[in-house]
Amino acid sequence: MHHHCRGVPIPTRCGPASLTGLLVGGIAAAVIVLVFELLAAGLYQGALHVTDGLPFTLGLLFEGWDKTQVALAAIVIAIATGIGTLLWYVPGLIVGFLAQFTLLFIVDRHMRAADAIKASTRLVVDHLGGAFVFYGLALVITLLGAALCSVVRMMLEFGLAIVRMSEDIHHHLPAR
Repeated sequence: MHHHCRGVPIPTRCGPASLTGLLVGGIAAAVIVLVFELLAAGLYQGALHVTDGLPFTLGLLFEGWDKTQVALAAIVIAIATGIGTLLWYVPGLIVGFLAQFTLLFIVDRHMRAADAIKASTRLVVDHLGGAFVFYGLALVITLLGAALCSVVRMMLEFGLAIVRMSEDIHHHLPAR
């Protein structure tokens, strides 16, 4: 099947193969998000131990918090965010914004998933200004980190290009 853009045919694939690819991609993304949420909960647990003056060990990242509740919360939030994103994107952002503290409530307060989502929503709504500042700063820090990684990568690639060029030049020089 071809669509046209300004008179130029653009091949498109629709049907079972593209649906399968979309489904596999969606499942892979869900698994990645679930693993990330479990790791993030472990990091929160470690940070809480450090703020209590306790020593940090890798083992404590996986102790003292309910992995099932974190997984349930991640699944519920992912589904709600996905549906919200399908509804013109903004509702998905709102779900993520309201649920941003859910893992902290599960890890620190040992809440069940539904109660933690409600508590996160209540906290954000009750402190909307601070939540916007926190969310905004997290976005800025994330963008700065991504930009820094891009600059470092660009510098490394430039350095490698110089090395390759110098090797090519050296290889083409007449022997002494």
